[in-house]
Amino acid sequence: MVPPVDNCAEVAADALGSHDFDAMRDTEDDETEDEDEEPTHIRTNQSLRFLVISGDKLSAMYTGNMINGDEVGVIQGDRPAPLGRTFYYFEVYVRCAWINGSISVGFIDERIRTRKQVGREPNTYGYHGGNGWLYSGREEGKPFGPVFGRGDIVGAGIHSASHHIFFTLNGRLVGSFLADITIPLYPSASMHNQHERVDVNFGQKPFVFDIEALERNEREKVQKEIDAFDLPLSSNNEIVRNFLAHHGYEETLKAFDAQIREMFSPLQGSSEDSGDKRKQHYAFESRKKLRQLTGNGDMAGACAYPLLGRRTDLAHSTSPPQPQSSLEIFLRQLTACSTEKWLLNGRQGGVFRLCRAVRREPS
Repeated sequence: MVPPVDNCAEVAADALGSHDFDAMRDTEDDETEDEDEEPTHIRTNQSLRFLVISGDKLSAMYTGNMINGDEVGVIQGDRPAPLGRTFYYFEVYVRCAWINGSISVGFIDERIRTRKQVGREPNTYGYHGGNGWLYSGREEGKPFGPVFGRGDIVGAGIHSASHHIFFTLNGRLVGSFLADITIPLYPSASMHNQHERVDVNFGQKPFVFDIEALERNEREKVQKEIDAFDLPLSSNNEIVRNFLAHHGYEETLKAFDAQIREMFSPLQGSSEDSGDKRKQHYAFESRKKLRQLTGNGDMAGACAYPLLGRRTDLAHSTSPPQPQSSLEIFLRQLTACSTEKWLLNGRQGGVFRLCRAVRREPS
């Protein structure tokens, strides 16, 4: 049980007294967000209800009167958690809380004007200190971990590879669960009792939980899985050949095949006959042309290049395609670029797909 805090108001006032309480909501720097950058402070360029934010934008205190159930104070980081890395993590130090504290820590989407505790609205996930329950986008929660309150340090993180969100308490892992992390999620905390106060650590000082050890363990686990996977040499050769063919590196592919021929007889990892090579010649030349156009910055020429209008894979294109509309060419190129980015991101996030081919009506 969380111990009572009789002097919570005085403690909060003394702790925040040296900071500027004036609204900093209109003074937030207009920064260009980079999806790989981490949050560094509390977001203050939107309306913050029932809250006072410290001058360094790393502490918040609840100032509401708790009369209504929707008078919840919610803070969030200045940018979403980056998904371009294996782990993201932050911690919240509960400076002040009452016996039945109502502090929640977790992640929310861009909506700063939420009226409920973190986790009780769609696209939000919260670990609640009052009952130790987990709330995942709905009013109904479920038992998850110990309760927490004054003096506790609660951590929340995202494991991008497994699509899991996890929580820690005082340096120990509490648990994790599967979540939709394809949408931008901001580190967040919410309060609903007078003078409750939290300090947020976005990494400006060492974490209590050893997140680096967790990352090392995950890397070792993945490496063991890779080492245990027996991939035939012929499959390795085929993977390399497909990569070279896809990107149009014809000379490198010839050199690779020549080297393989010296090592194996007949050639392993290549099932192409002379007919296949003739079919691939047009694709190689086309890819070279496209690389030249894009490398020279001639995007208009690349978009107008007729091969982009084909549905067939370039590796098997044997003749120039028929002209198609500029709209279809653009949509197909957009589909290809979006799909490639989606694959490079480990099949995470959204992807644009051309659902219906443009066909000519019969005359």
